Amino acid sequence: MHPLAHILAGALVGQVSSSPVGALLGGLASHVVLDAAPHTEGLTFKNPPAASGASAVPDPALPLLDRLRSLLPEWTAAGLEAVIGVLAVSWLARACPEAKVPLIAMGILGALLPDLIDQPLLALLGVVVLHIRRLHGTVGRRYALWGILSQAAVVGLVALALWQAADCGAPPPPARAGQAAVDQTAIQSGQAAGDEAAVQQALREALGRYFEAGSVLNISLAGVAGAGGSISIGDLLITVNPAVVRGFQAEVLLHVQGLRLDASALARRELEVLAFDRATVVGRSNAEQVAAGLARTSPAIRNPVVRFQAGEFEVTATVEREGALYPVRIRGRPVVEEGRRVLAALTQVQVSGGDVPAALVQRELARINPLLDLSQWPLNLRVERLVLHNDTMELLLAGQGG
Repeated sequence: MHPLAHILAGALVGQVSSSPVGALLGGLASHVVLDAAPHTEGLTFKNPPAASGASAVPDPALPLLDRLRSLLPEWTAAGLEAVIGVLAVSWLARACPEAKVPLIAMGILGALLPDLIDQPLLALLGVVVLHIRRLHGTVGRRYALWGILSQAAVVGLVALALWQAADCGAPPPPARAGQAAVDQTAIQSGQAAGDEAAVQQALREALGRYFEAGSVLNISLAGVAGAGGSISIGDLLITVNPAVVRGFQAEVLLHVQGLRLDASALARRELEVLAFDRATVVGRSNAEQVAAGLARTSPAIRNPVVRFQAGEFEVTATVEREGALYPVRIRGRPVVEEGRRVLAALTQVQVSGGDVPAALVQRELARINPLLDLSQWPLNLRVERLVLHNDTMELLLAGQGG
């Protein structure tokens, strides 16, 4: 069979598969099955005519360049078909809501693998390892038309099956009772369920008030409903990696259940939480990220090196002040105030050099304190755990009700 049929068949196998290995092996099996069906290919029109089951083996007595030249027309046609097939499947992956893109790719790879391996071997050595010649159903010239029709039928049937398997023709899911499509007006009126993507985008823009440029947000939500000027979200999961806050990078995961937001505020890209059942935030940063944040936050701090161990931090750096450079070593620990604020408290400060300005380190420390202030967040959360170990800082925030 030609590459277009193999690509579509491999895509279909991948779409109905449940694992990458199954998709790969299924695509490989589909190649064998399709090749066994009577079909027309370049060998059909060779002279003398090919018998069914023959394979296009160039004359090994020919020089290598002549053998490659004899295969060039078939390879060119195959390449064009492969491009058409890949473009068609790429369009399907974007247009069809149920398309399993990674598995489709594995299925196509399995379907093309015999040709990708055997065609170079055929040209160079005149042998094949993945094709079974006696099962190869190439027809002779006398039955060329039937072979063409059989390929067209396979392509059509497989394409139709793939279309249905990927749910390409399905209309958008109907809105549930009390829900409507979301635009800004719909958000303001609280009718939010018809288009979760609009709520997701509004959340993304509203969260831009809390995470700086360079942050990458991934938002997943379920159970969206709107009524009475509010938006309800049954389950909200937000991952931010990297999360950039005040110049410092971290990884943040936020999970909220039973969230209810003011619809008009969300339409303005603001977060006004009316109620929530439970919320958890997990944050993590490492010593290297904190050192880079210190350098960005205060240009006076040069070449900072940060260590986290046993609940304490240590910073060594050079601080510039009024043209003079001062080597500094600082030890300290994070302090949680009333469960809502985290500050860096110093336990030891060593500054080298004469004529050290008073409060040199304190002035730089004021630039970063407080490290965290939950009073600025829309959710009522408290610090449950803050751990510094193995050059990693981990933070757990939690809240219930509100």
